[in-house]
Amino acid sequence: MEGSNNLGREFIEGETRMVFEKKFEAAMRKSCDSLGVEIIQAVITSITPPAQIATPIKLRETARLDEKKFTQQIKQQEQEKKLAEQTELVSQKKALTGIEKEIIRVTTEAEQAQQIAVTKAEQELAVAKLKLDAAKDEAAAIVATGEGAAEVIMQQNEAEAAGWKASVKAFGGNGAQYAQYVLYQKLSSAYRKIMINTADSPIMKIFDSLNEPVKDTPEKK
Repeated sequence: MEGSNNLGREFIEGETRMVFEKKFEAAMRKSCDSLGVEIIQAVITSITPPAQIATPIKLRETARLDEKKFTQQIKQQEQEKKLAEQTELVSQKKALTGIEKEIIRVTTEAEQAQQIAVTKAEQELAVAKLKLDAAKDEAAAIVATGEGAAEVIMQQNEAEAAGWKASVKAFGGNGAQYAQYVLYQKLSSAYRKIMINTADSPIMKIFDSLNEPVKDTPEKK
């Protein structure tokens, strides 16, 4: 009566058969206790269903097991996929970390090189400014020296011109007479003896000009 409550395929499957065994054992113990018969254990040792029932059930069970196996494989593959993705992410993070470190290193080196170049340029600029200032000072000194020398020469020329004016004034303001006087002084001290071959030689013409009267010229003011 208990077995008639289940289908034949349910007896072939393990879970239904185990439930049926427990119910069968409980019913046997209940019925036999009043008769003084002790039921220790009731077990269904074998089942022999008809072939037309057993074959489809067997195929269905095989397909269920295969489905379970394939489902497990899919889950395993998904886990392996996730593991591979995580591993790849870790590798990418490591690579990104390495790239970021390299970027930081290159940036730091570039900033240091830039700072060195700027410092060097500033030093060179300071040196150039010092040289420029020194050149300006030197140029100013040269200009001052030149101006001083020019001033001395100008003063000497003015003093010499003043002497000439005073000398010309002594000759009544006749510059030609003063020039003749100076020429006489130079010639008288320079010549001791003169030997010439003709009276019309070029050198005699110089002396002949000394005999010509000097015309008075008005003094320039």
